[in-house]
Amino acid sequence: MSARGLGRNVPVLSVSFFAVGLGNGLWLSLFSIYLESLGFDPFLIGLTLTSYTGATSLMFLPSGRLSDLVGRRVPLLAGCLTVAAGTLLLHFAHTPELMIPLLLVVGVGQGLMGPSATALIAESVAPARSGFAFSVYFIATISAGMVGSASSGLLATSIGYRSLFLTAGALGLSSLTALYLLVQEPAGRWDGSLGSAVQRSLRDSVTGTVSLLRAQRDLLWLSVALAFHTFGLSMIHPYVTLFAKDKVKMNIAEAGFMMSFQSLGLLVAQVPFGNMTDRFGARAMLLAHFVLSSLSWSFYAGSTSALVAYVTVLFFGVIGAMDMPARRTLMMEYSSAKVGKATVVGSLDAIIGLSGIAAPMIGGLAWSSLGYTAPFYLAATLNIGASIPLVMLLRSRRTNH
Repeated sequence: MSARGLGRNVPVLSVSFFAVGLGNGLWLSLFSIYLESLGFDPFLIGLTLTSYTGATSLMFLPSGRLSDLVGRRVPLLAGCLTVAAGTLLLHFAHTPELMIPLLLVVGVGQGLMGPSATALIAESVAPARSGFAFSVYFIATISAGMVGSASSGLLATSIGYRSLFLTAGALGLSSLTALYLLVQEPAGRWDGSLGSAVQRSLRDSVTGTVSLLRAQRDLLWLSVALAFHTFGLSMIHPYVTLFAKDKVKMNIAEAGFMMSFQSLGLLVAQVPFGNMTDRFGARAMLLAHFVLSSLSWSFYAGSTSALVAYVTVLFFGVIGAMDMPARRTLMMEYSSAKVGKATVVGSLDAIIGLSGIAAPMIGGLAWSSLGYTAPFYLAATLNIGASIPLVMLLRSRRTNH
């Protein structure tokens, strides 16, 4: 498929989120190793990262509703500014007392941006092109992660790890400029006051989500499936680079370069899997992703050399490319005139993210008490549970048809 028919917003969002993603990739790829160098134990590393992911997930609930009320630009711009400011201030943080609050700030910014970006992409293309449009967008963010991961170790050793926060903050400010000048707001937005919209979004975030899941049983099955999967993924995420350093004996530059292989796999497989989502259906693609993810996590735990770890992490990426185009396409099916796209995305992303909030700490406990491989095998086992509600969703779809 060509890029024609994507309109203006998809390229603008792709470029803007490339800048944000590049900044995140620079500091987040090796963040666990950096925290270890500051004296954080595995449990505290998991707790610190939980503050970031937890804040993002919590913000998804009101953010999606706010976006459907006041438009896409306000949450996008406010979120990007918050991410840039919080990341710049991380340069000065050395202790959990300073770092955790700042990670909460960055997480809130990410939570503001996500639902609006997803909804804006869906509104900017025809439904039959949504899988391809999401693939283009994810290619940009994945490319940013790949470049950030590949260069993070080299930059950390040459200019110092803390300087990566300054670089990331500057990239966030450049993204803010592009979004402000170029993004186009769809017509027909609510013209009430921003204050009343924020109040309404906060008030309805929990009750509205409960009502949404009660009204659409299939959406409940989807949220349960993604919650199981996210718990497993969150359990291993902080410990992939630590495993490479402590078990496979890589240095920091090698570990950062290894993580770029995951982004490479995501990149090369994104468009093919996006097109396959449009052709074969999002449900089947998501089920295949869950099963293959468990296999890839188990393979990584058995890595005995840098070469095996590099190949397995590349496989992480290829399998990961099956996820987001299918997930986002499936979420858009449940939006309607009464329930906006950003509301659906925000509600489910909040449930999914919060379900994994304790997973990094559990992974840290497993790491400390059972060994380096324990988080990966435990996560792979739990992730199989994600397939069960998704099978129920597939059966419900066939019954309805």
